[in-house]
Amino acid sequence: MEYIRPMKEMKPKERLQYIWDYYRIPIICVIIGIVVVFSFVSSFLNRKEHPVEVLMINSTISDEIETSIKEQMDIFLVENGYSLKKNEIWVNQTFQADPSRESLSYQELSAINVMMASGTYSVFFGDKDIYEYYLQSDSFLDMTPYLDDTLKERYEDQLVFYTSEETNETYICAIRLDKENAFISNTGCYEECYLCLIPTDANKEVIKEYLHFI
Repeated sequence: MEYIRPMKEMKPKERLQYIWDYYRIPIICVIIGIVVVFSFVSSFLNRKEHPVEVLMINSTISDEIETSIKEQMDIFLVENGYSLKKNEIWVNQTFQADPSRESLSYQELSAINVMMASGTYSVFFGDKDIYEYYLQSDSFLDMTPYLDDTLKERYEDQLVFYTSEETNETYICAIRLDKENAFISNTGCYEECYLCLIPTDANKEVIKEYLHFI
């Protein structure tokens, strides 16, 4: 039987080696646990709120445009009193889809449908084709409650009305934006697009502020 000297008789280096040889697995488990807890706490403390979440379909995508959009969103936050350390506008530009394309896969549209119905996104940007595709299924909110007299006057010639086949109700379903709009011009994300609202639990007043900014 191997004789093991008591730790008090070992030199410091020998003590470290002894501890590592006999307790390495518990030590590794504790280190992993500490790292996991630290990562979770750090993620929680650094988590940002998303006052507005935006879904952009068929937008022009590039690093420059992505940077320009973030800059514009940060301007909105600052102008409306939000801290950039605690808040950000989440923009999803992932999806590109042409509803008129025969080869458009079920998976492509299903992914967009999930995003549209998730309740996560409150603002929709899309080109004419994708806008008209989702308009047919009454996917967009009536924008009237979100538009004050100032916005109605500003976008008087760009308000788009729609009559629901299901309810026979006519309402403002979109604002048509082009390069004359400052946001579109500054970001280059579209040549022309339609801005709509998606059913969500987002704060109504924040959405109004966002529409004023756009």
